[in-house]
Amino acid sequence: NTTSLERGDPIQFTVTDSSDSPVNATVLVPGSDTALSTGEDGTATTRIRTVGRLEAIAIKPPEEDGAEDGTGALFAPGFVQLNVQTPSVGVNRSAIDFGDVPPGGIVTKTVNVTNDASVPVEIEPFIDGPQARAFGIENAPNEIPAGGNATVTVGFAAFDPVTANGTLVIGDNQISLTGTGATADIQFQTDEIPV
Repeated sequence: NTTSLERGDPIQFTVTDSSDSPVNATVLVPGSDTALSTGEDGTATTRIRTVGRLEAIAIKPPEEDGAEDGTGALFAPGFVQLNVQTPSVGVNRSAIDFGDVPPGGIVTKTVNVTNDASVPVEIEPFIDGPQARAFGIENAPNEIPAGGNATVTVGFAAFDPVTANGTLVIGDNQISLTGTGATADIQFQTDEIPV
């Protein structure tokens, strides 16, 4: 039994006994603020801050479970698997064409990144592809606040008179990059030289 959610999403745990009656127990979850008490209704709600595969456990101390010998035999711990993923971010474009750029020239463009999650999201944008060296990330925040947005600036440098392609990766988003190094326009001017 695995539950999938994004970091920062609320999750409610319900603890019941074998007859489906609510149990006042403690739920331990890696990445939550504290141990959670379910209360009389058997439920507890929290937000998970840790990303990865986690295991939540519901326990009840032996002295509270009604077992006369104190062994805890009436309530075995319950486990649930959690698959907590980083919230995704949105971007305002799927492709950037830098156009024709003169030799040695650099052109920059921006991508707006939006975080609709209830928690900050770390982003680590990078450029991929065999011609990635022609592109560069010039400005990018490390983190986007909850409900916030940010701008990532990417540039193209015309090293060679060829078309370069790459991919800007921001979270789950892939943005196609294209830029062309324009051929140098060399003009010769000839004047008559008097003899």
